[in-house]
Amino acid sequence: MSVCKNIKNYTRRHERLADFFSLMAAVLFFGSIYLGFTYHEQSMAWIAQDYLLYIPIALSFLGLLENLWVKTRRSNSLGIRVNSLIQG
Repeated sequence: MSVCKNIKNYTRRHERLADFFSLMAAVLFFGSIYLGFTYHEQSMAWIAQDYLLYIPIALSFLGLLENLWVKTRRSNSLGIRVNSLIQG
């Protein structure tokens, strides 16, 4: 079996999973916009109560999420799986 055929079969087997994650990304994007508009007043009122405490907490949380995102992107094992298909 050739390398190209192995890769083609792999992508066909996981096509639905990729479509599902694409759909979930779109839902997350539009859902976050909706929630941002819906709860804008409540979140601004919460921050206004004690902004010296809440703003650094919120920024730290966003920094932590960014750090986790970068680590997840670096440890993507797709290349390893494709190499294992190529090597047999």
